[in-house]
Amino acid sequence: MLQNAKAYHYLFYIFLFPVFCLAQVSGKVTDEQGSPIIGVNIYIENTYIGTTSNVDGVFNLESSPKEGGVLVFQSLGFKSFKRTLEPREQITDLVVRLIPEAISLDEVIVLKSSEDPAYAIMRKAIAARKSHLERLGSYRADFYSRGLIALDSVPEKILGQEVGDLDGAIDSTRSGILYLSETFSKLSFRQPDDLIENITASKVSGNNSGFSFNMARDVDFNLYRNDISINQSILSPLANGAFGTYTYKYEGDFYDDRGHLINKIKVSPKRENDAAFSGHIYIVEDQWAIYSAELTIRGSQVQIIPLNELTISQSFAFDQERDQWILRTQLLDFDFGLFGFKGGGRFSAVYSNHDFSPNFASSEFGNRILRVDRDANKKDSLFWVANRPIPLTEIESRDYVRKDSIRILRESKPYLDSVDQKNNRFKLGVFLNGYNHNNSFDKQNWGFSGPLRAVHFNTVQGIHLSPDLYYTRQLDEFRRYWRFSTVGNFGLSDKRLRPKARFYYKFNDINRPFLDISLGNEAVSINRNNPIGETMNDIYSAFEKNYLKLFERTFARVVYGQEWSNGLNGSIGLTYEDRKSLFNTTDYVMFPQPRISYTSNNPLDPENNNAALFQQHKLFILAMNFRVIFGQDYLEYPDSKYNVNNGKYPTLLFSAKKGFGASISGYNFGQIQGKINQELNLGRWGDLNYNGFAGRFFDSDQIAFVDYHHFNGNQTVVLNQDSTDESYNLLEYYKLSTNKSYAGFHLEHHFNGFIMNRLPIISKLNWQVLGGLHYLKAANQKPYLEWNIGLENIGFKKLKFLRVDYVQSLYNGQQKNSILFGINF
Repeated sequence: MLQNAKAYHYLFYIFLFPVFCLAQVSGKVTDEQGSPIIGVNIYIENTYIGTTSNVDGVFNLESSPKEGGVLVFQSLGFKSFKRTLEPREQITDLVVRLIPEAISLDEVIVLKSSEDPAYAIMRKAIAARKSHLERLGSYRADFYSRGLIALDSVPEKILGQEVGDLDGAIDSTRSGILYLSETFSKLSFRQPDDLIENITASKVSGNNSGFSFNMARDVDFNLYRNDISINQSILSPLANGAFGTYTYKYEGDFYDDRGHLINKIKVSPKRENDAAFSGHIYIVEDQWAIYSAELTIRGSQVQIIPLNELTISQSFAFDQERDQWILRTQLLDFDFGLFGFKGGGRFSAVYSNHDFSPNFASSEFGNRILRVDRDANKKDSLFWVANRPIPLTEIESRDYVRKDSIRILRESKPYLDSVDQKNNRFKLGVFLNGYNHNNSFDKQNWGFSGPLRAVHFNTVQGIHLSPDLYYTRQLDEFRRYWRFSTVGNFGLSDKRLRPKARFYYKFNDINRPFLDISLGNEAVSINRNNPIGETMNDIYSAFEKNYLKLFERTFARVVYGQEWSNGLNGSIGLTYEDRKSLFNTTDYVMFPQPRISYTSNNPLDPENNNAALFQQHKLFILAMNFRVIFGQDYLEYPDSKYNVNNGKYPTLLFSAKKGFGASISGYNFGQIQGKINQELNLGRWGDLNYNGFAGRFFDSDQIAFVDYHHFNGNQTVVLNQDSTDESYNLLEYYKLSTNKSYAGFHLEHHFNGFIMNRLPIISKLNWQVLGGLHYLKAANQKPYLEWNIGLENIGFKKLKFLRVDYVQSLYNGQQKNSILFGINF
């Protein structure tokens, strides 16, 4: 029965579909020499039906009107071509040869006037910018997107680790298509910037259950806006104030097929490393609208290290009824390279079937900016053949076929078992890199971390090892899973074994509820935020500076958390702890220092190694944490939800802790805290990050020092760059720890080239300036003030990861100064 149904399905497409379908036109667009022309804007005149040509010049227009019309071919550098379609006309293998456009150079250029004519044209275009932006109004439209990322060269190893074939993406030549995907979407737009997308069809090469990450919002590069965001703000050539960033050159004009005079303007950044485009923009005379644009920016200009260049090509069509130029097609071309990887790609977009008189429901616009239909990835190949506006190239067609066959093979149990058998063998690097044993078919794995990586040193335990073991079971493509892990920490100096175990369960991928249970015994940092990590403490201990201070706890902890509503996340946890003070058990040092010696493990009495930090006690702690992100947008996929912080509003964090049931009554306490933070994009002026916090304790006069509020100090030469975690780069680790009230803030501004790019010669280095101000006030303590100024994006060619800051602090009338180093990725 099922086979008969499938047969009827195919018979419908073969015999009946042509009767009911709209007219079809397909063919190829070339230049006079027969070379294919890429990205030709092809549309039915006075309609919003259109497509574009692929890299082979091939096009396919599936939905031309039954009553006929005029088919227009429009491409930069060529004269527009029109072809009349008869009612219900079906055309295949149409070959269109476009003639180069004759660009006439205005006589005023020959006369070399004092100001290039481009500036007069661009002044009028900039003056009309806001009008064009507002006239776009609200609309609905269909959106088709295709994304392709190809690798031309892939190294066999990186840092000694085999790269492999990237899940079948590359072949024996170490090249291939990494990503190929298509989507069909319904767009709803409302001024000024509300864009809602509903993906109705999605196809990913080699993954029949996956969803494309192509999104209309990610390629919404409206040149009529002042700024365009590609990792950072890029000033549009039509922006207010663009004359301070761009130079313009008039390169001639031509008339389109409707008699519009089109001016060709070359745009270039005034400063080499400014976040600004190079290329051409074509402006319609008198209307001062964009006819088309081809603009390029380098990765170094927008701080995308692997990116070499990215080019945006846009083509507009004239709507006679609205007297307006509407974006029809857009191509996004790029190439990249890093660590031996080289490649490039293209994302193509076609906008069609615009409705400029939409009747939006009151609930249509909200925080959900993307919705993917549950059956979006279930469309068969016949659907894509019948509806795809840009024909597949031969390479793309082969990739779909190849990866579909690979997928079927690679999802089979015999294949997965054979791969697991090979990968599950023990190798020499197991002691450094660890071991992972996969059962891919059953979606489970177990293993352990590299034993050598788990070897550290502190003055309490001496050299200590932390061998671990874990097991993970995926229940639903990693949307639901559980994981069990255990660690056995053993100190060679104190001769103590401290085991602990943890169980974690994630219930779903929508509001992400989780249950986290852990218990055991451990030596843990007095400051639970771990301002100095174990590796950094290893390095400084080798030079007789033991900054890490520890205490012991035997504990049991259970935490439950989830997203309670969009933008509101919260967790509640209960912990039982049996705590003990710890003492130094070794004075071993690798490189003894003449005027330095280890301090005790008690930060309140660093010279007395026998002084206990607190009395042994037992305590219950109830903790609640909530995070509020106002205006949080989100993407809705079948059985998944992905949150997007749009940056318009700050994030608020609230926490409360109650210590109760202590075996020493004075150790009970209460604490509340609030935080606010936000990252503000200020366009060409850079990015401003701010963070403020305040808190206070209740009934806490006699509590243990480990329950004080500790701030993240720093006594190393390595920058703590997180401005949201109460970090201060010259503050001693436990200098201002408090059991009273406290407050502070951080401000840090990254100028992103706004300053350095204006300095001759130095601008070629592409270094960037940043500055910050940091303040802290704890009750009964003098205020602490710190400021920093630094340079980032320092390095060689693409390897620009280094940051250097000069930091100065002021506390209790004393100043400290230091130069600190950091790495940015």
